[in-house]
Amino acid sequence: MINFLSLRDCMVIFIQPDLKETILTLRPPAYPTLIIPRPLESFLVAELVDSKGWAEQERMDPQHQAGHNKELFWIWNEKTNMMKMVSDINPFSSSYFVWLDIGAVRHTEYNYQLMIRNIPQESGVLLLSVEDFTEEEKTLKEGRSLADFSLVDRIGGGTIGCDQESLERWHDAYYRTMRSYLERGRFIGKDQSMMATTCLETDLCLLVEGDKHWFRLQEWFRGERVEKVVRMNISKQ
Repeated sequence: MINFLSLRDCMVIFIQPDLKETILTLRPPAYPTLIIPRPLESFLVAELVDSKGWAEQERMDPQHQAGHNKELFWIWNEKTNMMKMVSDINPFSSSYFVWLDIGAVRHTEYNYQLMIRNIPQESGVLLLSVEDFTEEEKTLKEGRSLADFSLVDRIGGGTIGCDQESLERWHDAYYRTMRSYLERGRFIGKDQSMMATTCLETDLCLLVEGDKHWFRLQEWFRGERVEKVVRMNISKQ
């Protein structure tokens, strides 16, 4: 597992312990970098249920396919916690934090380029809107969303942007959503479902229209797109 958080020209890289030296050879020594080795078993998400519970989650996966297993579910759902870990130690005295899946950068065009040139003017959690929520999905019951997002994509999970205060609130809300899913016997493996529900139940989410283009938010952060940032606020309607 390799993923990183980009803080303008600084980077925090989460890595499996056995890959630390490999990553060090790939990152220019002059670039501000912090590498955090973490075994998957140390993840906050891994401890939400026991091994039997995770085996049941694997069986519940409606998109079950090769590579879909508890370890993948851990990685997807640990992103928010890793962001908060970096915010808590704040090694580069940053005020804004961006998660970017390392698999989202698939060519050398952006080598030695700033990935973050643009950030929102208001506080919140910036996410990609892959496809609009339906009116039925936006209907809350006593402030809670009952919609099933396991087979649809509304929010992209590969890129996440947060100021520190919003990240604190997002962390609490995101893992509260996971616990709520568990209490209702629902599948928790898909981070995009957790994000969609959390966006509906809070006023935290700032969305950039992606038009089903999964890398559009990266382009927005680099300053190559001018799409309007829209706050989702269904919970206060």
